[in-house]
Amino acid sequence: MLASSPRPAVVVMDVMLPYVSGFELISQIRKTPGWDRVPVIVLTSKSQESDILRAFDSGVNDYVVKPFRPEELVARVRRLAA
Repeated sequence: MLASSPRPAVVVMDVMLPYVSGFELISQIRKTPGWDRVPVIVLTSKSQESDILRAFDSGVNDYVVKPFRPEELVARVRRLAA
């Protein structure tokens, strides 16, 4: 599905998804030509260090823990979309 979808400027996603692990989706994004350089921000309630490290090891560019400040998230998206 990634290969046939238009490439966004930034992906903001949770790692807790209903049908696939978010970590697996990050891995697929990084393996898909054209998507491999799309910045990925994880926005999740998972705040354990092991989850954060796993996300960065999977290739995310940023990690935001819920609850979050909307203006901070906007700033992070802006920085990565530039």
